[in-house]
Amino acid sequence: MKKNDSFVVSSSELPPSRAVSRRKVGRPVNLEHRAKRREQILAMAIKMFVERGYAETKIQDLADQLKIAKGTVFHYFATKEQLFYDTCEYYCFERLHSRLRRVVLEPEKNPVQTFYIVIRTFIEYFLSHPEVVELMVLERACFREGPPPKYQKLREEHHKNWVEANQRMIDAQWYRDEMPVENICNVVECLLHGAIFQNHRGGTPSGGAHQETPHEQAETITRILFTGLLHPKHLSQFEAYLAEATSVGKSHGTRSSA
Repeated sequence: MKKNDSFVVSSSELPPSRAVSRRKVGRPVNLEHRAKRREQILAMAIKMFVERGYAETKIQDLADQLKIAKGTVFHYFATKEQLFYDTCEYYCFERLHSRLRRVVLEPEKNPVQTFYIVIRTFIEYFLSHPEVVELMVLERACFREGPPPKYQKLREEHHKNWVEANQRMIDAQWYRDEMPVENICNVVECLLHGAIFQNHRGGTPSGGAHQETPHEQAETITRILFTGLLHPKHLSQFEAYLAEATSVGKSHGTRSSA
């Protein structure tokens, strides 16, 4: 061998015990830190998206507010669009869905209690986080051609559990069986959505000047759902009243179409 020759043995030629690892050893990933950082970015993102709108929200401004590098944001979210969608996913689906799922899937003492807790949970969440309502509107306005809104995903996921819970109540003869379970769920969802947006506008579902608490609103809605509006002395005539009303509605519809 010449003097200036170098004798090199590759790691593949060494015994396993002496092989040289080429992988750079670093600190283990701190999952708790990553989750906390992600939540911090999402919290700032919803604030800026709601205040500035999607187009005027800049990733650099968001990073500056958090005192982190712009690249750190992109480490968690590849694009601004992904950040927006993940923000909607987190606030419009994950957080609320986890709360509702616990309520619906827990063994209920009675359906009145379950209804009341679900309604109060909805109302409390959106009253405590009015920015989420703004985010729902913004998502629909900015991404009409995109995937379905995240709140729609919440509705679909929760709807399945809610249908099952209500069907159990029908099977146990808590509810009348002539009302289709899908109709029950749809009516309750419409009532909840109306309450959410009415609260966000600064009013109350009952229309009074007093700002009702989530407990008061949930109690009122639950009471109307379970006891109804009609006085007992008129219940026997309800079907006749409804038939008359629907016949009038049909005749009006026929004249309008003509």
